[in-house]
Amino acid sequence: MRILIKILISLVLFILVSGIFCFLGLRFFNSYILRNSKSEGLRVLVQMLMPPDDLYDYLMYEKIDVTKAGAVREFTFKNKYLGRHSFGIVLDNYSQDLYFNKSALKLKMQVSFYIENNLYISHTVESDYYSFTGRHKGGFGFDSYRCPDDLPKDKIITCRIAVITPDKEISDKYGPIMFYVKKMSDE
Repeated sequence: MRILIKILISLVLFILVSGIFCFLGLRFFNSYILRNSKSEGLRVLVQMLMPPDDLYDYLMYEKIDVTKAGAVREFTFKNKYLGRHSFGIVLDNYSQDLYFNKSALKLKMQVSFYIENNLYISHTVESDYYSFTGRHKGGFGFDSYRCPDDLPKDKIITCRIAVITPDKEISDKYGPIMFYVKKMSDE
């Protein structure tokens, strides 16, 4: 009987240790797939079943001033994972009325992405943005790009934001305003 108990305990310990190593191995493997796989279907599957903890973290989340025409800010970041990425603004005091009245915003910006002083993407943000809400904050998505098709992975990217038409009201009422770049779902 004691031998049977020892065998059962050994088996349970083996299963637990194997499970832990499998879990850790899958986490590493999933991160590798999302960073290197050209197979979009495989990336979507990994994103749904066991995404890395940092998959949807902000690559850039910086305060900007949209109250002055001609104001320019530059930030740097690197794409970590392949697939779709979005950029836009997050408002600390986002309100549901903005979700339905986005056309009332006056804000117009030029958002450009450079690598080693070479322009890759330039987008004038006027009215073709979309509203989003989250558990704590909301904002406006301006556009998206694909990594590595539009911007590469693991290279320093400079994002240049220039205010063309300021919007003091949105800043005063809903700010502070943060500019973001982050990974999106590939679904």
